[in-house]
Amino acid sequence: IGTDPVGLDPCNPWHLGTGAWGIVQLLYDPWFVRDRELRLTPYLMKSWTREDPQTVVFEIQGGVKFHGSGREMTAEDVVWNIERTMQEDLACALLTPMQQHLESAQVRDHYTFAVTLKTPNLLITRIPLPLAIDPGFVESYADGPILRQAEAGTGPWLLDDWVAETHITLKRNPD
Repeated sequence: IGTDPVGLDPCNPWHLGTGAWGIVQLLYDPWFVRDRELRLTPYLMKSWTREDPQTVVFEIQGGVKFHGSGREMTAEDVVWNIERTMQEDLACALLTPMQQHLESAQVRDHYTFAVTLKTPNLLITRIPLPLAIDPGFVESYADGPILRQAEAGTGPWLLDDWVAETHITLKRNPD
């Protein structure tokens, strides 16, 4: 990476331009991926349906665990992440389209949540949902609302070591 990142929080706008976004993508799983034919397919998301022109209901995969706590990710966590991202004081740089298009998010059950759009939008899967981060970890993090030399994702890699201006080492997620 070009310079030492300010942090590895997916909501951190200051990692843009440092090369750290590539590391962030290894620590936090995506909601959707592209298959071999470049079709958008679910990853953390199990399914989604349009309930009406302005409401989309999402079901997340069960059994996905957060690094560190080992706690299972739920729809409540996803809604917390959406609400966190919509806080203007956090300035989540990559998620400005979400702030422009989403009215609200509601938990439906353990694995299901709904988003209400401000206006009908046919490309709901193009509206970026925030990468899932463990709310309990963020709320107990001593250095403030943006994670610095820490991460709490669900991705295939975990933060192992970070020596400022020297290196960041990741290790494989055993889950």
